[in-house]
Amino acid sequence: MRKVLVWLLLLTALGYAHSVDYQVDSARAIVVTARFSDEDVASYSPYEVFRPQEKIAFQTGRTDQLGRVVFAPDKPGAWLVKVQADSTHGLHGISVPIEVGPDAVVVNYKRPLVATHTKLVVGIALLVGFFGFLSLFRKGQAVKP
Repeated sequence: MRKVLVWLLLLTALGYAHSVDYQVDSARAIVVTARFSDEDVASYSPYEVFRPQEKIAFQTGRTDQLGRVVFAPDKPGAWLVKVQADSTHGLHGISVPIEVGPDAVVVNYKRPLVATHTKLVVGIALLVGFFGFLSLFRKGQAVKP
């Protein structure tokens, strides 16, 4: 009986050595969403995440279907996320600098000027276009006899 028990313990130990374990955490993670417009996300685009002051990528992969890069920083500092998004008219790259605090939360990040001032630029363009059209229309009326 002892021999059977010893063999069972040995076989159980061998079986455990070949298993795959996992762990699910709800630790803080940072999510970066890459998109061309509000409706057009950069799905399955290659990305790289760099730790502060390092040249080798901390994490690489592809964005998910919703264009998201998710990573959990292990130290504070200036992290960098690079995404190479391929659209119907070429390859577009973004670099997102993210300042991470000591508690692994985003302290600050920078957006490009076009993203932060899009409404202003479009508004000015519409006004210039409207008054340009109005000026041409008036000029056309003044020329007629």
